[in-house]
Amino acid sequence: MENERVALYNIKNLMHKKGISLRLLAKQCDMSAANFSKILNGYIKLNFNTLIKIANNLNVDLQNDILVGIVTTNAMQDNGNKYVNIAILSSNQKILIYICDQSYNLIVNFIVSGELNLLTDHSNIIKLINDNIYLAVKNLSAEKRNFVLNSNIKLKLLVQSYDITSKRNSFYHMSLKFFDKVYLYPNWFINLYSNFNNADGIILFLDKNITLAYNYNNIVKRIGGWQYPLYDLGGENYLGIATIRHTIEVLNDYIPMTGLANHVIAKCNGSIENICEMCLCSNDVNKYAVFHEMLLHCYFTGELEAKKIIEKSVNHIKKLINVADKKIGRKLKIAVSGSLARIYAPFLDQSRLVIAVSETKQLQILVKMKNDFYETR
Repeated sequence: MENERVALYNIKNLMHKKGISLRLLAKQCDMSAANFSKILNGYIKLNFNTLIKIANNLNVDLQNDILVGIVTTNAMQDNGNKYVNIAILSSNQKILIYICDQSYNLIVNFIVSGELNLLTDHSNIIKLINDNIYLAVKNLSAEKRNFVLNSNIKLKLLVQSYDITSKRNSFYHMSLKFFDKVYLYPNWFINLYSNFNNADGIILFLDKNITLAYNYNNIVKRIGGWQYPLYDLGGENYLGIATIRHTIEVLNDYIPMTGLANHVIAKCNGSIENICEMCLCSNDVNKYAVFHEMLLHCYFTGELEAKKIIEKSVNHIKKLINVADKKIGRKLKIAVSGSLARIYAPFLDQSRLVIAVSETKQLQILVKMKNDFYETR
């Protein structure tokens, strides 16, 4: 598996340098683009005949260009226990990758735009992870890059929608085909653990969905955290829906034109049909979030209707905190994080807020986790 990773990395790098597309190289190798894509992303085994075809059509030397960095069988046996720890955190529309050696010495820290959500296609998530690992090591020295690509990988992954058991389990078993060990954690747990360790406290994770979790007397509980529309009051998709409904009311002449509706209409070519088509024809689990971005634009420019929608959502957040306070029987300190933290935090009780730890700190904690989430509870 490790040697195949190195060869695939070299092939992708050569294709990029020569400006050769996947479709063109597949055609030159007498393969379908679909099957060639599966080979490049590790879903189909890379055999020696395919390597020869690829080398010939890339006009490169197989040994010195594609197989460079490959470890021999004896060397692999001598380093059989060599591994790297890779922690990946998805937050605020970006993916953070933290790669360490087995002593947790940092090799590379890498950030790229994107999102990991277990409700999306699992093969695409695996591809995204692998592609970003290659990108993270691409500009390292040859020695460090080959060390990572030739090592066993212990993957610690912080994911959204963790609590959907069937999705989590199916992804876990699929990921073991590509990585040597895989540990999955929900985003709220790492937030709670990194901010309070084993001390009492509350975290509010305000992102695509709204999650509150608390640790009190060594008992960890979570409230909320499910995707819109089932169990989410105030997240990005919730705000997006509120924006859409307000705009439709304006377009149907229920209420007068507002700055918020005007902004949405301008972005959607001025018709209800375009708005509905954007939502109904999309399979994206976060398809409404794009409208929340329009809402925030108007909110920061002082538009009244945008302020009303935000203030209504703030009330939901406050109710969630009140529920936690009643369950706990006292008011604990609160750490607020996520893409919507800067929006909601100013409305909350400032005497209870603590500065949330950085995402880098969360990664440093995540990369050292040694057990499955259920074993750490």
